[in-house]
Amino acid sequence: MEVRFNSEGKDEIGQLILHFDHMMGRIQQLMEEKIRYGFEIKNLELKVLQAQINPHFLYNTLDTINCMAIQKAVPEIAGVATSLATFYKISLRGKDRIPVCDEVLHAKMYLRIQNARFENRIQTRWDISPEIENLYIIKIVLQPIIENAAIHGIYEREDGTGTITVHGYRKGEDVYIEVADDGIGMPQEKADAVFSSPPGEIAREPGGYGVKNIIDRLKIAYGYEYGLSCKSIPGAGTVVTIHIPAVIEISNE
Repeated sequence: MEVRFNSEGKDEIGQLILHFDHMMGRIQQLMEEKIRYGFEIKNLELKVLQAQINPHFLYNTLDTINCMAIQKAVPEIAGVATSLATFYKISLRGKDRIPVCDEVLHAKMYLRIQNARFENRIQTRWDISPEIENLYIIKIVLQPIIENAAIHGIYEREDGTGTITVHGYRKGEDVYIEVADDGIGMPQEKADAVFSSPPGEIAREPGGYGVKNIIDRLKIAYGYEYGLSCKSIPGAGTVVTIHIPAVIEISNE
């Protein structure tokens, strides 16, 4: 990629050499960006895994708890243990990207655990088009958005209850997954400040694993035209939309 030709000619051959040099420089730049972005997304995903305290040990322990609960005929405990084990199994999968159906399952396990903990205060509606279920998405995107909807939207309502609706569909060559809640909502200006960043710029959020982290990962994985958007009305609820390309084949190199 470092091959270059020096020419001071102004004729057609000179122009051809000039454009060739420009093309080779651009290819080299894109290759270097791909390597850099690969490190970026690995580092961001590492932050997610670091937030999960000793997950392998936890997964094995949950399996033991599940067996004990079944032996003692306590199905509620067995259900929670199984849900949490499935949650971590998907989180710890070695591949960077997983089928949309697995990403949805991961989010469902989170909600099942939350409802066991908070007495079924969240109702859920799932409307995922079959045509996107086997397409691929970078993992651990949907669950944090649903977690935000629950904690910052529904649980802050006066009665602490509400509904989350997840609608996933394909439109042309793109996939959209909408997460709508009927929580307390927020001013649109605040939503724009959290979810927006200038074109060509990776949003940064010190510490934690929140919306900005998801935006970073989506931009790095798919390009700046993809990511998250948010519409919110105070007192009425919030809709967060995930926008990604329709990816069938994946590479985890």
